[in-house]
Amino acid sequence: MPYEIRLDAPTGLAYVRYDGDLTIKLIVDAVLDLNKPVHDHLPRRLHDARSIESAFSTDEVRQLAAFAGAAFDKLSSTLFAERRTAIVASADLYFGFARMLTALSQQATRPLEDRFQVFRTFDEASAWLGLPPGTPDPGR
Repeated sequence: MPYEIRLDAPTGLAYVRYDGDLTIKLIVDAVLDLNKPVHDHLPRRLHDARSIESAFSTDEVRQLAAFAGAAFDKLSSTLFAERRTAIVASADLYFGFARMLTALSQQATRPLEDRFQVFRTFDEASAWLGLPPGTPDPGR
């Protein structure tokens, strides 16, 4: 499976791990699965891109950024205020793609600086998301 979603109600975390050769469509599908109303009670989102093996074009990253910005714009004010989304990408290439994604997503109607960030390690993302210290890395 190109992605796997895990839900942890006690910590409020919705986690998606991407694996292998992906397309932008598969990433969009994962985000749509993750953003189903049944998961709205989980305000923390972590996208684990440490196992992606695909390369994306600038146009594909722009498409994904437009999708991400539109997804944040659709959130109610309450959900938007509560939602934080982190991407973990340890490899330089994917970290760069994710940084470009976050930069382009800033063009959404609402500013996303404090809602959407990229990190190289799970521990950094976990701290920013406000997960309890010592939360195990679900990707390892």
